[in-house]
Amino acid sequence: MMRVSRLGLFVSVLVFLTLFLSCETNGPDDYKNYFIKYYGGDGNQEARDFVLNDDGSIVILGTSLEGNDITRLYLVKVDAEGNVLWQKEVGSSSEEARDIEPIIAGPNLGDFVVLSNVRKNSVDSLAIRLTIISNLTGDSITSVYFNLLDSQEGYSVTPKSDGGYFVGGKTTDPNSEDNVEPEFTNIEDQLLIQFEPDLTYQPSNVTRIGGSANGAVTKVFSAGPPYYFAGYSDEKNRFIVDDTYESNFFFRSFNVVGTQTQIDYAGSEDEGVSEYMTDIVKYGASYAAVGTKVQPSGVKSIFITSLNSAFRVTGEGTSSVNCEGVSVCVSASGVYLILGNQITAGGNRDILFARTNSADQLAGSRNLTFGAPNNDDTASAIRELDNGDVLILGTMELVNQKKMALIKIKGDGSF
Repeated sequence: MMRVSRLGLFVSVLVFLTLFLSCETNGPDDYKNYFIKYYGGDGNQEARDFVLNDDGSIVILGTSLEGNDITRLYLVKVDAEGNVLWQKEVGSSSEEARDIEPIIAGPNLGDFVVLSNVRKNSVDSLAIRLTIISNLTGDSITSVYFNLLDSQEGYSVTPKSDGGYFVGGKTTDPNSEDNVEPEFTNIEDQLLIQFEPDLTYQPSNVTRIGGSANGAVTKVFSAGPPYYFAGYSDEKNRFIVDDTYESNFFFRSFNVVGTQTQIDYAGSEDEGVSEYMTDIVKYGASYAAVGTKVQPSGVKSIFITSLNSAFRVTGEGTSSVNCEGVSVCVSASGVYLILGNQITAGGNRDILFARTNSADQLAGSRNLTFGAPNNDDTASAIRELDNGDVLILGTMELVNQKKMALIKIKGDGSF
């Protein structure tokens, strides 16, 4: 197992950044090809997701936190070496970034769709916004504000081959009676929405999946029908007598929005042990999902699941303790590349990069952390490039401010 001490890494990162900033143009090629770069302006910027263009450029999505409780979407486009091509703030003054995806069909082919959650006037009440962003300029082309329910929260957006979009998430609308049993309190329902290419929607294409106290749709896959989607729910193992709700990963399919078929689930059936999915990806004909396992004591660990082409579980794995699972991708060679947060003794976090050959070998993975003492540095997304290099997106603290950090490393975790 490969580990880098937090203090040693912090010193090496400072030295590396000094060399990188002074030799970025004329230095050795490795200082151009492998780097840590920060993005943001005044105030705090928190990273959320990124997408890769065919020309090697990268579009990064985050949230800019300004004074007076103002939050706006913050977008940065950089080249393959991390140099800024453009940067923009878009949206209202009360939005939080959630997901960005390339549009694969329709009038905005080649641009991006951004999913954000918008604070409403009511306490803990959200609406959903989809925004079409120009790949060339970063400008907002058009958007839709979805506020059909008392509160709704988007987790991910999936562009469809017909130009439309699926949005997965949850609703905390207290008026729901969908599949709700009287023995327990309905806190949230899984939510699935289908938007047309012009961003309109029909109420019949808004589905809430109840039957649980807690649950959310993490991701929908658009190659269908049947369409596959995954998330978490406590409907499988609910201990009503003790008033505890134990969530698991859930895997479902549907042909038409409004109906769904349960395929499989993953996770512990022990009372009070929960798994919350944060990311799921498709690689070839298979899938990999990642999230966080939480013990009754509150101790956390990364939990991953592998699935076959029929969306059935083929393997499960749990990491060492005091980690949160955030994002996953699978390399061309079949290695699982996992991004998470390692919780430090002081309660802060470091960005954790792990490699493992299969889901059930996660406990023996090779790990690397990025962070500094007494800072809260958090992971967002991970992707493998065509040449085997790895891009990591996270948020890192610099002089009491948070900035979006793009880290490019070799596939083995080195610079």
